[in-house]
Amino acid sequence: RASVPLERFVAGVRAYWHHPLPRPTLGGRPVATFGGTRLLDLGGAGRPILLVPSLINRSYILDLLPERSLVRALAQDGRVLLLDWGLPDAATGRDGLVECVVRRLEPAADLVARRCRRRPVLIGYCMGGLLALAAAVRRPDLVAGLALLATPWDFRTSALRAPLTRLVAGRPQAPLGTRGVVPRALVDLLFATVEPEGVIAKYGAFAGLDPDSLRARTFVAIEDWLSDGVPVPAAVGEECVEAWYRRTLPALGGWRLDGVPIRPEGLRMPVLVAAPRHDRIVPRASALAVVPALRDVEVLEPESGHVGMIVGAAAPATLWAPLSAWLRRFA
Repeated sequence: RASVPLERFVAGVRAYWHHPLPRPTLGGRPVATFGGTRLLDLGGAGRPILLVPSLINRSYILDLLPERSLVRALAQDGRVLLLDWGLPDAATGRDGLVECVVRRLEPAADLVARRCRRRPVLIGYCMGGLLALAAAVRRPDLVAGLALLATPWDFRTSALRAPLTRLVAGRPQAPLGTRGVVPRALVDLLFATVEPEGVIAKYGAFAGLDPDSLRARTFVAIEDWLSDGVPVPAAVGEECVEAWYRRTLPALGGWRLDGVPIRPEGLRMPVLVAAPRHDRIVPRASALAVVPALRDVEVLEPESGHVGMIVGAAAPATLWAPLSAWLRRFA
């Protein structure tokens, strides 16, 4: 990648600071709460679709702008509901992934199934895909189908594995977080190690954009979203680093949740796996590693990155439309 002059990078940063686009917000009608987690109804009619975002970023990436909204696209195919995890609370800080999946995601799926009189299709993004997969394995009676969008499975290929392993090395007795959470600044620093030169390049490119263009507004909305992350519950952080990144238990068949082995081999429902070809957060190989274990699987490999697959200019053609076509089998 060609180097970007410092003055162009600075110009891009200043243009971002002064851009008038309001910070995105998540709409929807609250249906129920589970601890600090809300189940939101985002519109549409027909088959229920339950979106499961990552725990470590705000869920409005799925409804970023009117022109860049996976939610709006899915509302043409069914009734869209979303599990908005909210901020860490005492329960997530103490019980980690068991609290998230067993006492929040699964009850939400059960409520959706009962109210809609149809089992929902779960669509999980990034870390949310792992949680959705765990719920589908544990409670297949609640799930009609499963879509895994940029969802890691084999963590041996993750660029985050080495820095996370170094972070926890030599501190077996010390907690990863303080006051029940892992500070957001630490999470952001870890992700910045994946592609540090990319930050300079993207702001350099932004400096030359028409601020009123959709491309510029999308850039600002994504950067606002990236800077609006939430702390990670300490128990979640400890479990993910140990079980996923250090011991790579999902791909080795050793990940258990509340005593239940999370092994996708037993799934009999349709599954869609979307593995972006240029994803640096979840490498394509990591996302595709789950495919051989699945019986009824369709694979998408968009020419995009981790976030671009969801909200990029090509997203309507490379993700939204194929996802819509896959959802028709649940009509």
